[in-house]
Amino acid sequence: MKNTQALLNQLKDKFDLDVSYVTKNVELKVPPMIRLAYDTFYLKIGFIDFIAVIPKTDEDYSIKRLKVLQNNHEEPIIFIAESINAPMRKQLTNAKISYLSNDMIYLYQLFCYRENKIKKLKKTRIKLPTTAQPILLHMVYNNKLKEVYEIEDFKHLYNQTDATIYRKIIALEELNLIHKLENNTKKEFILNKDISLEELINSMNSPVKSTTYIYSEDFERVMQNNECLISGESALNEFNLAVGTKTFAIYHKEMKQPEWDKCNYASNYYEDYYKLELWHYEPKIMLNDFMQINSKIEVDPISLYLNLDKAERNNDIRVNDAMRNLYNYIMERFSW
Repeated sequence: MKNTQALLNQLKDKFDLDVSYVTKNVELKVPPMIRLAYDTFYLKIGFIDFIAVIPKTDEDYSIKRLKVLQNNHEEPIIFIAESINAPMRKQLTNAKISYLSNDMIYLYQLFCYRENKIKKLKKTRIKLPTTAQPILLHMVYNNKLKEVYEIEDFKHLYNQTDATIYRKIIALEELNLIHKLENNTKKEFILNKDISLEELINSMNSPVKSTTYIYSEDFERVMQNNECLISGESALNEFNLAVGTKTFAIYHKEMKQPEWDKCNYASNYYEDYYKLELWHYEPKIMLNDFMQINSKIEVDPISLYLNLDKAERNNDIRVNDAMRNLYNYIMERFSW
């Protein structure tokens, strides 16, 4: 067929797939009846080796012969012709044989391979470390003011070494949530704005490591000088003033001696108890005045949303209304 190369060029032009002829040590063995009717050779498309089959005449469109070739070889078949009629396309599709013509390109094996690859990646996907979320949150909250970041920009979020912070950054980069800029003198990073804020939030985890309920009389003594922030449903007051559960958040590493056994505490809520959440990271992420009630700063809005969105919510319509308002606030203020 004279226009074989023109047909193959379509794969490059339309799908940006590399196409090359393959020479193998083992000769491509085909039955005589197929060799008489078709030109056959190895062809690499993308990352898959195909056996290309080109009919020598317009009459040699036999699905039975192609199935014989298909059953005798491990490599997938691609049928190449300038024109392939509808009945033949249907037979090729049902037989899971790829084909290429002037008006139709069907690459079953490539699509199937990619689908399986995606499924495999989902099963082995690196999970976002919850302790790395402050970096992501800080970049989101300041995305309209600052684009490029260095390790120094995140030191206020962690009392850790540069190497430890860099490992968290690498984890975010591997998840394609941030990008590293190539620079000979600095390690610089930017937020991946090719994904939406909604997708980014969906990749995050609840910040809560564990919870307990402390009797109100013990709360001040247990907390001592540790700074806790308003969290849970009580932080939704800005969006629904009827919500008022007494809930507080603190970084779990700051609770060196919680002394739970010396207090009146429980695993469930009672009227005279405060709910205390131990977080994977320092609750005070934002550096601006997001919300402030009675001089007590509340947790940042995305962490609050993750906290309540991924936990079992109660049936209080006020909480659900406030959550919707909070989500709308996040999207309006921080989306790019």
